[in-house]
Amino acid sequence: MNHAREAGLAVLSYEEQAENWRVAMARVRAIVERWGIAFPAIPELDLEGVPVDFIDPEDIIPVF
Repeated sequence: MNHAREAGLAVLSYEEQAENWRVAMARVRAIVERWGIAFPAIPELDLEGVPVDFIDPEDIIPVF
């Protein structure tokens, strides 16, 4: 990433990337909560939600 920045490419800093992800996830949370879908907490992005301790792989529904 540093090489790309040094080459003149507009690569966001880690903090800018985290802020973009935080805003995007907050928008998704607002949308899914309208339908009563619980949103997981993402403490790395300071997003509150349902705490998730363990997810059983059998509970995951793959979407292709």
